[in-house]
Amino acid sequence: MHVLHYAAAAYCDYYDIQNWQCGPACTTNFGLETPVSVFSNFLEGTQGYAGYNPQRNEIVVSFRGSVDLVNWYDNFDFFQNPYPGGPQGAMIHIGFYNSYMSMSPEVISAVTKLVQDHPNATIVLTGHSLGAAQAIFAAMDIKLNIKPSNPMLVYNYGCPRTGNQIFTDFVYNFFPEGTFWRVIHNADPVPHLPMTELGFNHIGNEAFYKDDANPLTYEIC
Repeated sequence: MHVLHYAAAAYCDYYDIQNWQCGPACTTNFGLETPVSVFSNFLEGTQGYAGYNPQRNEIVVSFRGSVDLVNWYDNFDFFQNPYPGGPQGAMIHIGFYNSYMSMSPEVISAVTKLVQDHPNATIVLTGHSLGAAQAIFAAMDIKLNIKPSNPMLVYNYGCPRTGNQIFTDFVYNFFPEGTFWRVIHNADPVPHLPMTELGFNHIGNEAFYKDDANPLTYEIC
């Protein structure tokens, strides 16, 4: 559950994240070492951060969800394009991918240093909505370009579909079972998009919260 607060912190102000002073989203996780590396792209409206939690021995990489019109343009730019470097037929949501790539150099730079400093830490990636899709592309970016020996976990919230089955299978080739988890609320429409009829599917096991009367009750799908 603590990863939820990592995802929430990505919505905070740039300098509040950098100083890890963004209220409960920050204090719940004991505090990351500061300054936290914050990455953003003004033109794309994207933001995320990477830092180290010494209490949990975790390298945290988190991405913000949609907050402006540019983000919504990315959300609806659902034409499938080939995944760069992937096998033939591996297709992805180009809007989500491009929004992540606007931050990729900063992500790789920050995570490379954190891995060098903390080679035994678990790398935890997370995000909400658009940020959840970005976390999936970040996991692959880190795995393929940094090649860390660190264990990696991806916990996403309200994640949309990111690519087709060939892309999903390609991702699974690089990670052990249980790496990817998706937390879904029954009233959230985002996980149903883009539609499977357009060739998209999900990555990871799903924790489905279906009962508002019992908010801690969920099913693993």
